[in-house]
Amino acid sequence: MGIIAKIARIDKKLNWSFLGFIFAALFGGIAVYTEFIRDTSPAVLYEILSNAKILDVKEDVTGLNITYNNEDIRKARKTLSVLIVRVTNEGRSPILKTYYDNASPLGLTISSGEIITAEVISATTDYLKQNAGISVRDPSNVAFSQMIIEPNESFTTKLLILNPEQRALTIFPKGKIAGVKKLLLVDRQSEQTKETFISKVVSGSLWVQIVRTLAYVAAFILLLIVVIVPSVYISDKKEKWKRNGIVKQFKSRTDSQLNDLNVELYDVYKRNGLRALKGMKKTLGDDNRLQSFVRLARAFPSETEAIPDLESRSMVIETTSDGVFLHPAFALKSMIKLGLISKVGEKYTRNEERIKAMNEFVRFVVQQQGRNKSSNE
Repeated sequence: MGIIAKIARIDKKLNWSFLGFIFAALFGGIAVYTEFIRDTSPAVLYEILSNAKILDVKEDVTGLNITYNNEDIRKARKTLSVLIVRVTNEGRSPILKTYYDNASPLGLTISSGEIITAEVISATTDYLKQNAGISVRDPSNVAFSQMIIEPNESFTTKLLILNPEQRALTIFPKGKIAGVKKLLLVDRQSEQTKETFISKVVSGSLWVQIVRTLAYVAAFILLLIVVIVPSVYISDKKEKWKRNGIVKQFKSRTDSQLNDLNVELYDVYKRNGLRALKGMKKTLGDDNRLQSFVRLARAFPSETEAIPDLESRSMVIETTSDGVFLHPAFALKSMIKLGLISKVGEKYTRNEERIKAMNEFVRFVVQQQGRNKSSNE
């Protein structure tokens, strides 16, 4: 049996639309994420790409003097460091010039030392190369110019810093941009830098997210199939075993003539269960019902040309509180093959002997299933 057939059987067993549930969960989840969870505001990320000392003399060397502003750097226990920082808009919306706060410009502050020089050394677009600027406001602060930064665009700055040898050098983002809740900082050189769980989950481009979503959905469907299909298979085997037992009990309690009339009917019951038999019993209840059913079956002329094998499909379309609904064309062929009705000219007549034998078997099955249900309760 193919996977589609298995899913269809699961759908009937559980009394809900299996595929409908899957697609509702998928598209409902996407809608909730898009409308309520996904953040579409801009996001500013500072990345420390390099933090290296360019002057680090450990030993005293006679005659070596390094001065800055008439100060001997070695005697003052200071060093020169180069700090390279990249600033990126990692959000899903652009940063416009009107988003900047003049009273709190975007920039950075160093933890210690003095900024000697600062410059923009690269950018991802020509616009940023021309408009990205940096200025030293005081020895420990720099400010960036107000510019438009589209999503995933960035510029990189280089700072030359004179700082104490024994003190670690780092930076702190500063400034205010409308819509940006927090300025983020990542030290790419630090071994202690760890991605948060959320950043791992949402990292990647749009195509990465699409592929990831499809993979999760496929895994979810596969998990459902792995869990549900075996249980349905076991349930079917158990049900068929019960049906075989009921058939054996009925054969042992009835005469051989009744069993001979019901030989093929037993096979229909084993494959389709009591529903199909109840549907045929209702249809053959009287001549008027049979003729109405025949007229309905003739509305499917392409399906009434030949009598197919009874194993080819189930004749039951639906079971409701009002009764069992059979597929008209196929059920008509099945009842002919079972000998329950005969066609004489253009009219169909009932075989009362075979119908009586079928009804006896149906009553027995109903009683046995009722007893099994009571014993289980």
